[in-house]
Amino acid sequence: MPQKRSGTKKKIGVGATCSALTRFIHPRKDVCEKYPNVPSTNKTEGLIVLRKEIKKVNRREQECVVVRHEDFAIELHVVRRFCGVITEGPVSEFFSEGIQTEEQQPDVDGPAVDEGVEALTEVPASSGNIAEDVERFRADGFLVDDDNEPADENIPIIPPAATQEQETTTPGVDYNDWDSATTCHRKSAGHIEENPRLLRTPSSETRLGYFCLFLNEQYIQEVLLPMSSAAIDGKKVSYGEFMRYIGIWLLMSTQIKTSVREYFSAAPIDPYANGALFRCNEIMSANRFTDITRALTYTDVPAPSYPDKFHEIRQLVNGFNDHVKNIFQPGWVSCLDESISPWTSKWTCPGFMYVPRKPHPKGNEYHSICCSISGIMFGIELVEGKKDHPRQRPPAEYHELGKTASLLLRLCKPLFATGKVVILDSGFCVLDGVLALKKYGVFSSALIKKRRYWPAGIPAEEIRLFFSDMAVGDHHRLPGEKQGIKFDVFAHKEPDYITMLMSTYGALIERPNQKESVRTWRNENNETFKKSFRYKEVVANHYLFRGSVDSHNRWRHDGGANQGLSFENTWDTKRWANRVFAFWLAITEVNAYLAMKQFSGTDEDFITFRKKLSQELVHNQLDHQQVQTGAKTRSKKKRKAEHALLSVPPYSKYINGRWKKVYKRKYQQKLCSSLGCKKRTRFYCPCSPEVFRCVECYSQHILGHDDEVESLNGIQL
Repeated sequence: MPQKRSGTKKKIGVGATCSALTRFIHPRKDVCEKYPNVPSTNKTEGLIVLRKEIKKVNRREQECVVVRHEDFAIELHVVRRFCGVITEGPVSEFFSEGIQTEEQQPDVDGPAVDEGVEALTEVPASSGNIAEDVERFRADGFLVDDDNEPADENIPIIPPAATQEQETTTPGVDYNDWDSATTCHRKSAGHIEENPRLLRTPSSETRLGYFCLFLNEQYIQEVLLPMSSAAIDGKKVSYGEFMRYIGIWLLMSTQIKTSVREYFSAAPIDPYANGALFRCNEIMSANRFTDITRALTYTDVPAPSYPDKFHEIRQLVNGFNDHVKNIFQPGWVSCLDESISPWTSKWTCPGFMYVPRKPHPKGNEYHSICCSISGIMFGIELVEGKKDHPRQRPPAEYHELGKTASLLLRLCKPLFATGKVVILDSGFCVLDGVLALKKYGVFSSALIKKRRYWPAGIPAEEIRLFFSDMAVGDHHRLPGEKQGIKFDVFAHKEPDYITMLMSTYGALIERPNQKESVRTWRNENNETFKKSFRYKEVVANHYLFRGSVDSHNRWRHDGGANQGLSFENTWDTKRWANRVFAFWLAITEVNAYLAMKQFSGTDEDFITFRKKLSQELVHNQLDHQQVQTGAKTRSKKKRKAEHALLSVPPYSKYINGRWKKVYKRKYQQKLCSSLGCKKRTRFYCPCSPEVFRCVECYSQHILGHDDEVESLNGIQL
């Protein structure tokens, strides 16, 4: 029988009953087959200790405890320091040294972040040769996003007996002659260059007000806090306390990286030594901070029957997109590009990607879209890859249109039927994708670049031949048409190359106040030439707005101005789901800052904003007052003036002023509520979210033709 001992510190030995986080139990393959999709906070109890042994874990030798469990026919093992004792075995069987259990408190220096998480083996440093690194990662079976790789749709399918002439044909695409026309398809349709707008006003014109507006309070209150509180023994986490928790992280990220433990140290602050310049003990205890970090749970959706490595964070990412779509309307031009959430261990990161052209090349890649006027990011999509994406999941929306076209449509969905413009780089240069956007009322332009092959349907070599005798600075347009949809190829001559863009908007006109560009070059006879010119509209817009996502990424990665203060870097977590959450919070922080600049006119720098925001967060009174959104207090006349064509959120019904998930079917489609209209739709306007509207009736609505109360045909959301 186990013997009782005095004191609270329990020792481990043969016969002891232990518990450990399920994610720390090995062999991982057998554990994952038995417990697919368990939350990272899930704990397995009833582990009976058999012996201690040196085993290889994470590619290095570590001292482990070998255990058995009633659910497994094989022996399991856990790294010794991650095994907590529930009931001790015989004293004679104790191992030589004790082991810290969950009953023990953190030492006076405070907690380490994600205490109890193994140190992970990092990806080897880049060799300096991108080609070698690309091959190395591919050989290991990991995803690589190489700037020279073509989109799937641009890889030609050549019949075995095809001739060279057959290889270069562009079936289904008709081109006219080169021209210098000044007619823009977009402006001809009556679209203007409008500014971004907030569909809801913040609770106050403060940093905290803007941060709460972009944070998605509904997800925090209804999903994250209840699920995380259920994993904590003792007091549940309130909304105000959780905001103080975030405030502590932001406060710590105002300093160059320092051990999190030092911020909770009981030692006096030494201004002449390296370390934390302040203490957080008065804001929150070290134990409580550690407990919240350990317990964070990001979904309340039941796990599927099949393994899904992304299950824990799907609700988090989708919630970001749905929330921002309902509070923010981007301006007339946006930019779609990639963002990287850095992560060093390719073994613990689902969807791990190597992107050599990025400043932070290793981690998760997200396709992202930003408003180019305000810089606010309003859509993200995680690249899962074929290796980690579960085959059993339903295909993505618009998948029948192809990989690139469907991606463009999913990210540009908030822009449907608005006549706005999206700027694309060469990675998204697929003609069918550009034309698909136009079908849904979104104009676009994409840089044409040879990624092993020229984009399908683009006579790039003929364009280069046409420009061979042109002068530097010359612009021309090649009109084209495919399946009844008109587009143009705009080309501009540079000294060493030709800039080409496929576009569904724009003309050979100059933007107002367009700056003059100057080129100086030498010919083969070493003669110097100089030429000045002004970019035409489409080329000028490409160079002006193509860096919107990159700018947002720079704010997130280093706090602007290369200060090296990154919120994600401060949260040096070894738990992948926490890194996704840190990425989400970092985007929210940057969005709040950019929104305050755009709509309140603040001119403070980003780090000053972060310091003052962290102060407002740690001293918040959110538990003593309900956070109200401006949309509930505005007059009816003012609310009616705010319009956008939005899709009803998945599974949701509009009840008592908010969207709630009540349906089993993901997408709702109802009869248009306008009098006499018989079309079925899933769109609504924020000024009247309880009313379904089709695209045509929405156009009449924003023109003011439905100021009277609509007859709802008996249909309610």
